[in-house]
Amino acid sequence: MLEINGYEIHIANDLDTRLKIYSMLFHEYFKKGYAKNNKSEYWFSKYNLQHNTITIYIKKKDIILNTVTIVCRGEYGLPCEEIFKEEVEMLINNGHTIVETISLSNFETKEKLAFEFLLIITLLVSYSYYNASFNVATINPRHLTYYSKYLNYNKLGETKNFQKVNNAPADFVYLKNSVFFEKIRCSKLFNNTFNNYELFEKFQNSLSKFIENNHAKLTESDVEKLLNIATEPAMSEFEYNKLQNEIIKGVEFPIVN
Repeated sequence: MLEINGYEIHIANDLDTRLKIYSMLFHEYFKKGYAKNNKSEYWFSKYNLQHNTITIYIKKKDIILNTVTIVCRGEYGLPCEEIFKEEVEMLINNGHTIVETISLSNFETKEKLAFEFLLIITLLVSYSYYNASFNVATINPRHLTYYSKYLNYNKLGETKNFQKVNNAPADFVYLKNSVFFEKIRCSKLFNNTFNNYELFEKFQNSLSKFIENNHAKLTESDVEKLLNIATEPAMSEFEYNKLQNEIIKGVEFPIVN
């Protein structure tokens, strides 16, 4: 655990914590109309099973306030490539490395500062831990102004309907991580969350060490349990069918070395 300003930063390593977050995500997305009802009432995909995927959450007084998952582009690509493959290829054709922010949710809307911490943490992990050139995300178009104004994301391509989230509209946005760090000192987001740049640099170093020392791969047993849950299914019908097809084809998930 890493603590700052009364907030506890955690990595979801163990299965019980993961399932709790997957359940909270499902109910949040179901309430917003992004998820269809399913038997298991969990929300995850094959990308959550990859060993280099990180799920982070912030707690305060034993309450999970928010969560985010960061996926590194590898053998299976990124979740957004289901509909934004051309846009991703435009970024990687120049040799850039990319990570994607998925499953970003703020369960306690009154905790605005905690959510801003989470956004900064997401970009710090992308840049410092993954050494990625770009962080990308698919967002609802109504959030585009926030991402553009406060985080300096840019939209690429046209708005598309994303079957994974019940065919809701989605924009593909990207941020060059070095740009974020160039602009953060004068940004409103930075001023809201850190008093000075020295504190920010100290936090950045602490976060990098925290991730390196605490990020753990799923065990083979946990992967098997998650795959069994997925057959109920535990994700959108779109993701479930894709996962099952790959299992049938004998695809091995890169869980352990």
